[in-house]
Amino acid sequence: MKRLLTLILASLLMLGGCAEDHFAVAEADYPKVVPYPEERGDWSELAYQAWKDSRTELRKNQYVGYAEGMDAFVESAAKAILGSEKTENILYSPLNLYFTLSMLAEITEGESRTQVLDVLDLDDMEELRRKVPALWTGNYCADGTMRSVFANSVWMNESADIRTETAQTLAETYYASVYQGDVTDEDYTQAFRDWLNRNTGGLLENAVEGQAFSEETMLTLASTVDFAAEWMSGFSADATESGNFHAPSGDVSCDFMYKETDEHYYWGENFAAIRLNFNGANGNMWFILPDEDVTAADLLDDEEVSALYQGGVTNSEYLEVHMKIPKFDISADLELSECLQTLGITAVFDPKTADFSPLVSGMDGELWVNQANHAVRLAIDEEGCRAAAFTTISVSMAPPPPDEILEITFERPFLFVVTGNDGVTLFMGIVNNPAAN
Repeated sequence: MKRLLTLILASLLMLGGCAEDHFAVAEADYPKVVPYPEERGDWSELAYQAWKDSRTELRKNQYVGYAEGMDAFVESAAKAILGSEKTENILYSPLNLYFTLSMLAEITEGESRTQVLDVLDLDDMEELRRKVPALWTGNYCADGTMRSVFANSVWMNESADIRTETAQTLAETYYASVYQGDVTDEDYTQAFRDWLNRNTGGLLENAVEGQAFSEETMLTLASTVDFAAEWMSGFSADATESGNFHAPSGDVSCDFMYKETDEHYYWGENFAAIRLNFNGANGNMWFILPDEDVTAADLLDDEEVSALYQGGVTNSEYLEVHMKIPKFDISADLELSECLQTLGITAVFDPKTADFSPLVSGMDGELWVNQANHAVRLAIDEEGCRAAAFTTISVSMAPPPPDEILEITFERPFLFVVTGNDGVTLFMGIVNNPAAN
C-alpha cells in the first residue's frame, strides 16, 4: 500500500498537459503539497519543516466550526440513499456529494438555490463560499502519508453564454475547472471521461464509460474523490482465513482478516463497534455490527450510532480484541434524482422553476436537471483502504412545448403489433372486445 501511495503521489506531481486543457475556460489552482520525508535516511529537519509548513499553508482557510452542519447533511442523505431495504451492497460519499451540490447552489438562483442550501444546512451563499474551501483543505492530503484528493469541474456546451464572474468563482472558491466544447464531439466526451478516470485513480472505469453528453446537454457538474490509506496497525495476510458471511440471501464464503490486539470496543443498545485508525493520524474507519434482531439500515436512525462516528460520548472499554473482518471490494452506481428530490431539491428538476441564470445567460425557463449520477467503489485488505467516487449532475435544455394538444382514445377495434429487437414481428392482432378473455 505504501508503494501504491508513493506511485500515486509521483504521478500527480509529474502530471503535465491533459486532453481537456484546450477546452478550458477557467482552471482551478489545486493545493501544492510537500511530500512527507518517508524513510529515515531521507529525513532532515529542513525536509520535515518544509512538509509541516506545507500542511499549515494548506489549512489556512480553516476556521472554528467550519464542519458544523455536515452531520445533519450526512444523516439526511444517508437515509435517502442507504435507507431503503436492499439486499445488494450500497454506499455513497457524503463529502463528494456535498461538493457537487455546493457547485449547484453557486450556479442557481431563487428557489433553486434556496432548496440546495436547505439540504446543505446553510443560511446563505457567503457561508457556503467560506465553508467549501475549509472542508476541502481540511480533508485534502497528497503528501505520501495517505491520499485524499478532490477535484471539481464544469463541462459546458459551446453554445452556452457563460457568465465569466461565475466561472471564476467556481475556479477560485470550489476548485472547479470550467470547460466548454461541442457536446456532440467524441473528443470532448472522451476528455470528460479521461478527467473522471484520472481523478478517481482508474477505480471507476466501468461507471465512467457510461458517462456521456447528449445533444440537449447544456452543462454537467462533476466532482471526484480519490482515497488511499494504510492501517496504523495492519493485518497479517497469513492470518486471513475463509469463512461464512450470513448475507440476506443466504451464507456466502469470503476471506476474513484476523487480528488480536488491544483496542477500544464500543457498544450501544443496538450495536457493537470497533474503530481502526489510519496511519499518520489521518482519520479512521468504523465497523459497526448491528445486534441479531437489528438490521444495518435500522442503525441509520440510531442516535447512539450517530454520536459514535461524530465523536460524541458513547460506551467504550479498552480490551484485548480478537477481530475478524471480511475483506471486500464493493461498488455502487446510483441515479440520485429521486433521492435529491426526496431531500427537498425539486425546483431544478422542472424547467418552469429551475433558475441557472448565475452561470448561463438568456436561457430562463429552458434548463433543468435531467440526471444526477453517483458512482463509488471502496475496498479494504490487510494493508489498508482504497476508495474513489464521482458525482455528476447534468443540466439539459427542455424540449419545446408542443404546438397543439392531440387526444386519441382507442375506443373501437384496433390493430396491434409487437416487434422484437431486430424489428421482426413477434405478435400481431386485432382487439375487437378488450373485455373478453
